[in-house]
Amino acid sequence: MRKSVLTSVLAAATLFAIPALAETLTHRVARVTIDVPKGWHSSTDGDVLKLADKDEDVATAFMVIDSGAIGQAAKRAGKELERRIKQIKVTKEEKITVNGMPGAVVEGDGRLEGTDIDWAVLVLDTPNDDKDLLMIAIGEDAKLARHKGEVRYVIEHIQPLK
Repeated sequence: MRKSVLTSVLAAATLFAIPALAETLTHRVARVTIDVPKGWHSSTDGDVLKLADKDEDVATAFMVIDSGAIGQAAKRAGKELERRIKQIKVTKEEKITVNGMPGAVVEGDGRLEGTDIDWAVLVLDTPNDDKDLLMIAIGEDAKLARHKGEVRYVIEHIQPLK
């Protein structure tokens, strides 16, 4: 009896494990830092930072957009995804604050190149007065679900540049 309780607790704990940190990136234009989970890799293309897990099951991209109404920017990004994603559906819209930076998240699902996917768009009001940070995350349904804790970790560890 005691062993099965311990096993259950340990199994539950692994669901909430915090990913180890591999590196911290700086997005100089947005004036933020972004923590990369261990086992993930990063690349840059101009002002765009890209993160992906080792198998590239989940891809995220961080870019800057002109500052403005956060909720409207997230919805505009969602509309842009409509052009690429078939059967797109918004499943959640939420105003959030990440380490003192107000923002909004829009989540949804759809089909991309015949594959069922989940997607999320995050817009944060960064320390740059002229630019906001836009993050887009996309992955196959089951694969994104497996990496949800890591994606949440990345979002929760976006910090204003000090």
